Amino acid sequence: VILAMGAFPRELGLGNESMLRGRGVSYCATCDGMFYKGKTVVVVGGGNSAAADAMVLSRIAKKVVLVHRRDTLRATRIYHDPLMAAENIDIMWDSQVEEFIFDEKLSGVKLQNVLSGEETELQLDGLFISIGRAPATALAEGKLKLENGYIVANGDDGNTLEALRGMDILTFGMGEHNFLRAVNCSTDYHEFDILRDGAPYVHVTLSVVGKHNVYNALAAAAAAY
Repeated sequence: VILAMGAFPRELGLGNESMLRGRGVSYCATCDGMFYKGKTVVVVGGGNSAAADAMVLSRIAKKVVLVHRRDTLRATRIYHDPLMAAENIDIMWDSQVEEFIFDEKLSGVKLQNVLSGEETELQLDGLFISIGRAPATALAEGKLKLENGYIVANGDDGNTLEALRGMDILTFGMGEHNFLRAVNCSTDYHEFDILRDGAPYVHVTLSVVGKHNVYNALAAAAAAY
């Protein structure tokens, strides 16, 4: 049994966000990045998703601006050096998007410095919102143990294993801390970064099903992309 219910991208929650989706606002760099070849894009976020998206877009867009509301990245350390070394990536620290600027499509954003309150306008061609995803696990509610919406693999109370005894289950999600989880597994977790052109592309956390090894699970995760 494979639970492949996916996840929904988290939104900023600003006015007109849904209307601008596909009109300059995107949630997937690998899906929509090529629409912005040679252009200027902004990535919002500071975790693994945002760091990976910024690296992907740096090989497509002319300029990438990473906007993060803190003064340090939450992304895994392996992303830090490539981000700092990329000549076309700028980082705006302590900043958040306050408003969309648009006519028929997005043309810019109004940013606010969370420390000083100073507001600035940034012109852009595309905005990529990379602040995590919410797992689509409504089907499992009341049947399996969930934690922050994710199915708990081999929970302490044993409920998950008891409900699914005799099955091998892989549950795929898109959360920054929980890309892939497995039930009927060992207690070891493994973290990997799938590389593309020598740079971190996707960060993966693996919990390996008992009779499968790390390499098979990693291959499955890579195949999902």
